[in-house]
Amino acid sequence: MAISIGERATASRRDGSASVTGQVFPASLVSMALTSCGAAAIHFVVMPAHFEESLLYGGFFAAAASVQLVYALTLLARPSRPLIGCGMVANLLILAAWLVTRLVGIPLGPGTGTVEPFGPLDLLAGTFELVVVLAGARLLLRAELPGRRPAQLEVARPSTTRSWNCDLSSAGDPVSQQPRSTRSTCRPALAAISTTSCCG
Repeated sequence: MAISIGERATASRRDGSASVTGQVFPASLVSMALTSCGAAAIHFVVMPAHFEESLLYGGFFAAAASVQLVYALTLLARPSRPLIGCGMVANLLILAAWLVTRLVGIPLGPGTGTVEPFGPLDLLAGTFELVVVLAGARLLLRAELPGRRPAQLEVARPSTTRSWNCDLSSAGDPVSQQPRSTRSTCRPALAAISTTSCCG
């Protein structure tokens, strides 16, 4: 007669490793990067005309366009709350300077005091910069780190399978023929069978 005593633990991953979800980008973060690139492109387009007016004006547009482009790439590569805040402040300053030149007058350079008219390109650039500010504000209100979803761990216990076979019909001590680690498990079962046989 043979008795089989087994215990099996199953898990989703047999090697006991953890699986973590990858990086994702929220829509607001992508909007910030795209609109920052759009504003940079417009500033690059109008930069030559401003260089013809003044080196100061052309340099301002070259610097603004370069910063906005580098900012968009950095935002996607290493998003963080301080970086988002810096982008919001920078775009607010550019928006404020643009509104001053359209409502009050140019504060510096050869065109000092001249009120520039609103045009389609500067309106579009201003809209892009406003989107950067609004999208950044939305991201700062989020609980998790922008651009990265909270890690989801799926940890499983290693699979273990243990079984012991005790052959009562074999000659000699059946327990002594088993590995040392199985004796403590086989003995209670054998004791229970012996008790049952005696009582019966």
